Amino acid sequence: MKAREVQQARFAESKKVKCNARMTPAQVKRQVPLGEEEKRLLQKAYETMGLTARTYHKILKVARTIAGMAGDTKVRRIHLAEAIGYRMPDAKYWG
Repeated sequence: MKAREVQQARFAESKKVKCNARMTPAQVKRQVPLGEEEKRLLQKAYETMGLTARTYHKILKVARTIAGMAGDTKVRRIHLAEAIGYRMPDAKYWG
């Protein structure tokens, strides 16, 4: 519930977006700034897993939610790793 409250506060000014899942790519870029370590991890996943741009943004949205659930204001490597891990099973069924 706390993560949802944080999301609602983050998007209080938006008429359309009320949660991380509804962020546009531009909003993802603003709301999920990454450090160098996080960028490298995501780049490696992008290359090795053959991610699409859509999946790339979904991972960032999920990582933003995981960080919020952890009470973290910044998306860190551990949040990205968990979000990437959730995408792994997709390859088995959709690959």
